[in-house]
Amino acid sequence: MPARRLLARLHAWIGAVAAPVLLLVCLSGAALAFDAELFRAQHPFVRSVDGAAARVAAPRVDAWLAAAKRGYGRSFQPLGLFLPDSRVEVDTAMFYGLRSGAGGLEDTVILVVDPATGAYRGDFLLDSAWGHQLIHFHHQLFAGEVGAAIVALLGLLLAAFAATGLYLWWPRRGSAWRKARPPHLSGRPLGRWYRIHGWIGFWSALPILFFGLTGTAASHSGWFGGLLAGLPYDVPPRSPPPSRAPAPAASRPTRPSPPQAPHYPASGSRRSDFRTEPTPIALPSRPHPRSTMSRATRSPSSTRPVRASSDP
Repeated sequence: MPARRLLARLHAWIGAVAAPVLLLVCLSGAALAFDAELFRAQHPFVRSVDGAAARVAAPRVDAWLAAAKRGYGRSFQPLGLFLPDSRVEVDTAMFYGLRSGAGGLEDTVILVVDPATGAYRGDFLLDSAWGHQLIHFHHQLFAGEVGAAIVALLGLLLAAFAATGLYLWWPRRGSAWRKARPPHLSGRPLGRWYRIHGWIGFWSALPILFFGLTGTAASHSGWFGGLLAGLPYDVPPRSPPPSRAPAPAASRPTRPSPPQAPHYPASGSRRSDFRTEPTPIALPSRPHPRSTMSRATRSPSSTRPVRASSDP
């Protein structure tokens, strides 16, 4: 059998088998672009009573946490905070942590506070959120590390489909741009669908190749060796401030030291792998720049996410 015909059969049959799973992964990824809308649809109390005031309110973390604990009415161990319009694009502040008697990260609870009023709005289990479940399916197919490896392989397979399809479509004679024009829809149905498939595949080959490779790189960057070192979520090391010669004692001005910004632990874990171990943090006692707690370090033994982000 000629190599081109063998490649065409592999492209067709492997694509037919992998297409249902690829379609589900693609649809779940598209749905995650609307995670804020999913949060608001499932839990309407994540919407502030005054969105404009909430977005410009100074962060009062201690007061918000006290209001959240009073409203929750049970024991709560805070682990971090989503400020308004940070990781989740809602206009309320959301503390995440462990409730009383928590058996693991599956008991992570979210307490919602309105920055505009400082009032407690409600709470929900992170594991019950639709967006959270979509994240687990999109990245791991609800199958842990095995599922994550399958999704990464599907990304490589998707890129291979784009490359082989482009090779099979490319005319051996004549102009490729002429063939890239919209196909005619006359003739037998099989030939019509074949021409439509080839035309759509040609114009979408580069985006498909991009999404396949970047999806795999975000899930398993180690597969690419040192090519993607430090990407996409590793925290760069802090460089020490430049040293300066001390001023003479007579001319050195005396002034109080500026307050130091609160320090939050950071680690370079991958966003695509949400199997993390929480790191307790100290919440600041004064207004501070819009920043939230860094993501926790990765641990193979944990099964649910605890995460946060920053709002630059």
